[in-house]
Amino acid sequence: MRLLVSVKNADEAAAALDSVEQEYRRDPAMNRNFLRGIALARSDLLLREGRGAESKQVADALLTEIGFPDRPMQMPGVAPILRQAAEAALFTGDRARASSLAVASLDAAQKSARGADRSADVGRAHLILGRVRIALGDVTSGRTELAAALPGLRNGLGAGNPATLEAQRLLQDSLARH
Repeated sequence: MRLLVSVKNADEAAAALDSVEQEYRRDPAMNRNFLRGIALARSDLLLREGRGAESKQVADALLTEIGFPDRPMQMPGVAPILRQAAEAALFTGDRARASSLAVASLDAAQKSARGADRSADVGRAHLILGRVRIALGDVTSGRTELAAALPGLRNGLGAGNPATLEAQRLLQDSLARH
């Protein structure tokens, strides 16, 4: 679903998400994980369109669905939900919430990873946490998180992946400025 969002234009991606969601809604219990993936992609698409408040609504609905923060976050697929919610919170300026969600995402990703240096989820969680820390003015901690993101991103997604390139760029920018 997320690949669809990154490749197509926003209108085509939204229409495709609507179509797929309609199909999976025929049996929501059976297709719960697919529907969560669609919601994640929709939240991401909304952020890419600059519609942060709407993205946050979708991400917050997912957090409610998984029982965050009351339920243990050990189930598969939780780290990306927490990470997307952190992205939406950061985009809308709620840095404190973005920080707590990014920390929770990293914790969930590390618990489910076979190896942190090979896990794209761990790398992505470090990346959002690094971005949040820099936004909060803690450049040193942000830099540490960005450096920690790189092994998982490179090994899990590849050196040329946009997330890997973003982590590298942000790390270099933080070193150049401070």
